[in-house]
Amino acid sequence: MAHNTTVTVNVALSLNGMMAGRNGRRVRISGNEDMERVHRLRAESDAILVGARTIINDNPYLGINEKYLMSDRRPARIILDEHLRIPENSNVLNDQQETIIFSSSSREELGHARIVRREKEGLYMEKILDDLGSMGFRNILVEGGRDVINQLIRSRRIDHFYIYLGNIIIEEDGMPLFRHSHEMKLKFLEVSGLGEGVIINLDPQSLYI
Repeated sequence: MAHNTTVTVNVALSLNGMMAGRNGRRVRISGNEDMERVHRLRAESDAILVGARTIINDNPYLGINEKYLMSDRRPARIILDEHLRIPENSNVLNDQQETIIFSSSSREELGHARIVRREKEGLYMEKILDDLGSMGFRNILVEGGRDVINQLIRSRRIDHFYIYLGNIIIEEDGMPLFRHSHEMKLKFLEVSGLGEGVIINLDPQSLYI
């Protein structure tokens, strides 16, 4: 791509295509082997990007856990939170890694995070990625959620797209990643087994319509 950032999407899905359970309930899809892969991706990234809903539902640290990988890397945590609605006790608000929140809220501070204020029209994915590139972030790992990933698909700004397909089925009213009104045939660049699941290296170009 002709941009100065490389964007990698990584997501775990159930066998029936769900990211989470009903109302965003967290479901453990990845096994230890996949968690090691995820932490390697984090260690190769300058920043990890997620939406506010991921923080509210899962409360992740978005760091590198020595249980899965020993590394001195501390990628920045980028949160898209238009109304600054993530809780004050969110794990990403600690001082162990840099946290940047893009928001249109006038609130002055939240934990140890740096708040980057943008008018609502400045919170579109293309603008945010350009801003991150200007800040010096070259490799961005996107771990969710559904809205963020689908914004990226619409912006056509994805360089790599990895799906871990786990050996689990989530209830039919869970949260699917893809919601399309018509059939799509996607292109797999590579498929390989990992633990009790499968890794799909998906060609992001095949998602663009």
